[in-house]
Amino acid sequence: MENEVEFYGMIAEKIGVSKASILLDLKEEEINLRDMIMAIYPELTAMTFQIAVNNELKESISKDDFGKTIAILPPFAGG
Repeated sequence: MENEVEFYGMIAEKIGVSKASILLDLKEEEINLRDMIMAIYPELTAMTFQIAVNNELKESISKDDFGKTIAILPPFAGG
């Protein structure tokens, strides 16, 4: 199943895209999103980023998350 991935800020600038569709083949119970994203975009291995699935920070995705939007977020400061 395909999931939409949105890239923000310096992450989008680094890889040259702001949106992409990725095909998830869930043979395992869960997929580690960080490992998967870095395998697709190796230029991100040296960068710090967070991952959100439907606005919830997560590091993995399960069958229940198929079809939900995945966001790759650069570091941000709060205040």
